Amino acid sequence: MKKDIIKYGILAGVSVVAYYLLFYFLSKTTMLGMGVFGGSLLIYAFFMYLTAKNIVEEDFKKLLRATFALFLLANLFYYIFDYTLFNVIDPDLADRQKELAIEVYKKNTPLAEQRSLVDAIRNANIHTPQYLAFLYVRSAIGGFCLAFLVCFFTKKQFAKR
Repeated sequence: MKKDIIKYGILAGVSVVAYYLLFYFLSKTTMLGMGVFGGSLLIYAFFMYLTAKNIVEEDFKKLLRATFALFLLANLFYYIFDYTLFNVIDPDLADRQKELAIEVYKKNTPLAEQRSLVDAIRNANIHTPQYLAFLYVRSAIGGFCLAFLVCFFTKKQFAKR
């Protein structure tokens, strides 16, 4: 079981990084969009499923633990990539990300609140090691939910057989 977690965790992490790099080279603006983020969740789910179906005979708790551990390992790859991309490879990308966020918030925020929000975005530094560590921990909540769903549907699928 541990071999599957490590193998598929590394494959998922590398796949997510490759997925983001594909969009980085095609269109940086697209890469920064929520659609690409949503698509990356499918990669995590796919590798969670591969792990889950290999150990589906285990109880739900063990299955959930394995798929969640896979997510944490794969997501570590993503956050190392994120730090490297935004701080080493392309530091200007952070400014582009801020400008895109400002565009979105200006469309969806009342005029009275826009000034303070725009200032907060411009002054934010979200690609520091400390903040990325915080985001990594926070993303574990979503990763747990995704792992739960994958385990639930995998158990349900194989229970019918």
